[in-house]
Amino acid sequence: MLKILRVLNQNQEPDQSSVQEMKQEVPPEGLKITSTEREYIKKISPLIGSTPRTIKRFINIYRLIRAHQDLSGIDEDKEYLIVIFILAMHLGVCKEKADDLFYKMREITGSTLIYILDLLGGDVFEDIRDHLKSAGFQDLLNAEAGAFVEYLSFVRRFSFNAIDEPIPMIQKTRN
Repeated sequence: MLKILRVLNQNQEPDQSSVQEMKQEVPPEGLKITSTEREYIKKISPLIGSTPRTIKRFINIYRLIRAHQDLSGIDEDKEYLIVIFILAMHLGVCKEKADDLFYKMREITGSTLIYILDLLGGDVFEDIRDHLKSAGFQDLLNAEAGAFVEYLSFVRRFSFNAIDEPIPMIQKTRN
């Protein structure tokens, strides 16, 4: 990897060995979306939106997040669902309300998602709650806000939806 950086810093074309080294750095398994993840995305798609551009953006960003080394230790489907939900909120049809939801999650990390959605009230949050219920995401609704907070800053880096005032988030650290 250092060899590639040196070549790029010198504005030279990489030689064949540098290209081979770069290809070996990205494991193709990290870019694959499992059938479980595909099912989650399909069920949560009403929160993402229906325009081809938004859907493609979501899938491309999710693949980047999925392949990132900071997520390589995740092996529970529930954690992938949390990441999918956060990204859907940041990119999708409810993106104007995402920061309200995530600020509140950060304030009361011991509460569940359904409790926070009910607390915030309003049509948008009721629609989110109702959709998650009808899609069978009871585990997600019952997940503690702290589980979401662990991934917020990580997912936010990829969503390109920065706000004027940055949210100080807790970064999940891997052992």
